[in-house]
Amino acid sequence: MNNPLPIVYILDASVAITGAFVAGRNAARALAGVAHVVMVLPKNHSIAEKDLRDFFSVKTIAIPSLSKNIAALL
Repeated sequence: MNNPLPIVYILDASVAITGAFVAGRNAARALAGVAHVVMVLPKNHSIAEKDLRDFFSVKTIAIPSLSKNIAALL
């Protein structure tokens, strides 16, 4: 019987390589052959193509910039 691999989506609002991105990439590497990992990034990300090779697919969406400034949050 042919069971397709599950798809795992990781949403990262970072526009560059961060600890969260590296953790997601490590998860994709660890799940290789067990699941397809899709990374979802902001449209304006600056992550190089070579750094995205471990993902089954990379999608981009409009993600508002997150800020720690209380005025920006209001």
